[in-house]
Amino acid sequence: MLTALTIVFVLVLVTGLVLAMVFRKKQAVFLGIIIGIFLINTPVFFGMVALMDQVLRQEIKTVIMARGGEVQEIREISVDDSDKTPFAAEAGKYNKLYRVTYLKNDLTWTAWYRGVNTMNDIHNQSPAGNGMGFGEKWIFEDGGL
Repeated sequence: MLTALTIVFVLVLVTGLVLAMVFRKKQAVFLGIIIGIFLINTPVFFGMVALMDQVLRQEIKTVIMARGGEVQEIREISVDDSDKTPFAAEAGKYNKLYRVTYLKNDLTWTAWYRGVNTMNDIHNQSPAGNGMGFGEKWIFEDGGL
């Protein structure tokens, strides 16, 4: 679904820009095309953002279950508040930070997850390209149980 929304977003943008260039001398048509691009792509963009959060939360649940745990709470931490996490010096605009509380062996544990805001690859280790940015990372406080 996320890929489909991305394709729609790009197609509407490119098609609209091409049409705007073709009709650039007809001011009313040009303005209508630009407004149309904005009206169509705004909800598509927000849909992509919401789906990205769902994808990251599902990844959290999958990893915790694979370790034999049961997720109790997933709380997103603002990158501006990264100093309150183990990722203090390793978080940037390409990341989403989560504090995960989970139950394992009848004990409550905490895990920290640094997700990547890359639409097509949430496991990207270089989200900014050229080796820049901080990739996906987990920190578990359960002592490897």
